Amino acid sequence: MNPRTLVCAAALAFAAANPAAGQIEMNSDEPIDVQGDAGETLDNVMTLTGNVSVVQGESMLRSDKLIARLSDENTFETIEVAGSVRYWNGKEAIASDSAFYDAGARTITFTNNVVITQGETVITGGNLVYWLDTGRIKLDAANGGRVRGIFHTKAGSRPQL
Repeated sequence: MNPRTLVCAAALAFAAANPAAGQIEMNSDEPIDVQGDAGETLDNVMTLTGNVSVVQGESMLRSDKLIARLSDENTFETIEVAGSVRYWNGKEAIASDSAFYDAGARTITFTNNVVITQGETVITGGNLVYWLDTGRIKLDAANGGRVRGIFHTKAGSRPQL
């Protein structure tokens, strides 16, 4: 794997890890395995298509397509994943139709049919925006719908997110 691919993979793994829970941390010592049925790098843009997976430790991201754009300084500017986006780390999971990481805005946006799962707790909505610097999460309803959460708690305990 060339250094550009590694930078993109590391950024993607980090970006994908944070929305599920603000406290999730990736182990930067573990290798990042990036795979797809086909790949191409041209003019600071890396594209992987077909059964794309990014794995680091217990964390995994899967999608149909990944496009990562790098700056001239070899830092990532944006990472876009599309088609059956699935992220999980063994505890939390997020599913959506697509996701977009913007390094300049320091945001990750999951779009269309967002489902967040943590244990038995399930939250659904249309679009989710996560601000990396503040930990703020905004979940909007789908067209004409509502944001929905199903929380399972033990007697005397508070819901955990």
